[in-house]
Amino acid sequence: MRRLDMGKKHIIARVLLGGLFLVMLLAACSRGIETKSATPTPIPTAVRPLQPTYTVQRGDVVVDLTFNARVVAGDETQLYFRRDGFVSRVFVQAGDDVQKGDILAELDVPQLQRSLAKAKHDLQAAQRALAAARLSHQDDLTRAKWQLQMAQARLEDARAGAISQLSIARQELARLQEQDPAPKKAQAKAMLEQARIRLQQAQAAYDAVSWRNDLSATSQAAQLQQATLAYQEAKASYDLAMQAVATHTNDLAIQKERVAQARRRLARLQDEAVDTSEERAVAEARLQLDVLNRGVAPSFANRVEDARFQVEDLQAQMEEARILAPRPGRIVAVSIAPGQAVQAHKSVVILADPNLLEA
Repeated sequence: MRRLDMGKKHIIARVLLGGLFLVMLLAACSRGIETKSATPTPIPTAVRPLQPTYTVQRGDVVVDLTFNARVVAGDETQLYFRRDGFVSRVFVQAGDDVQKGDILAELDVPQLQRSLAKAKHDLQAAQRALAAARLSHQDDLTRAKWQLQMAQARLEDARAGAISQLSIARQELARLQEQDPAPKKAQAKAMLEQARIRLQQAQAAYDAVSWRNDLSATSQAAQLQQATLAYQEAKASYDLAMQAVATHTNDLAIQKERVAQARRRLARLQDEAVDTSEERAVAEARLQLDVLNRGVAPSFANRVEDARFQVEDLQAQMEEARILAPRPGRIVAVSIAPGQAVQAHKSVVILADPNLLEA
C-alpha cells in the first residue's frame, strides 16, 4: 500500500509541473501580444504523462513502529536486612554475579559478634567437659566390671571355703566322738583304787612296827613311802582322766557348734538373701555397674545442648544482620553504603536472573 501511495504522489507532481509550465507559457504569450501584434501561437497539446504500472501480488503488509524501551530482568528478587542497624560492609555492586550463599552485605553488630564468640567458647568448653566425663566414665565402667568380678570370685571362694570348713568340722566331730575318754577314766579309777589299797596295807605294816626305834630304817617305812608315791601318781592320773572327760565333753559340744556354724554359713552363702559381707560386696558392685551402664551424667550433655542452642540462636541473629544470596544471579541494584542506617525488611539490594530478560 505504501508503494501505491508513492506512485500516486509522482503522478500528481508531474501534472502540477505540466500545469505550471502551461500557465507560464500563456503569461509570456500575453505579454508578447501586448507589445507586438504577433500572430497568436496555437496552444500545444498537453503531453499525457505515462501511468506507472504495478504488479499486484499477495504478501504481508508490514508496519514498522519505533519507540523507546528498557530491557530488564524478568525475575527480580528484593533483598533486605531482617533487623535495624548500621551497614558495616557491602561486598557487591551492580553488575556483579553471585552464587547462592554469598554474603552481599552485613550490619555492624559488635556486641552480637562478641556474644557469639563467647557462646562458641562455652560450647567448646562444654564439649571438652563431656568428652572428659565420657573418658572418666569409661574408666569407672571398666573398674566397676573388675570389682564385680572380684566380688563374685570372693563370694565363690567363700562358698567353697564354707563347704570345706563344714567338711573339716564334721571330720573333727567324728574324731572327737571316736575318742571317748570313759575307758581311760575307768582305768585311772581302778589304778587309783589299787594304789589306795596298797597304801592302806603299807600303812598297816608300818603301824605294826611303829614301836621300833629304827622305824625309819625299816622296810615297812620304805614300803609305806613307795605306796604313798604310787597312790599320789594314781590319783594324778585319775584327776587327769576326769579332766579329759570334762574337756572331751566341752570339745565335743564346741565342735558340734562349729559344725552347726559352718552349716549355717554355707546355707547363707547359697541362698538368695544378701546377708553376708561377700554377698553385699557383690550386690554393691553390681549396683555400681548398673548405675554406670546408664551412661554419663545427663548434666554434661545438657550443658552441651544449652551451649549449642545459644550458639545457634546467636548465629540466627547474625544471619538477620546479613544479606545472603538466595540463589545464583546478578546484582542489578544496590542502594546502601557502609555507615548508612537501614530499616528491617526494607529492600536495599535487587538480585535478578540475567538469562530471563524482558522489554
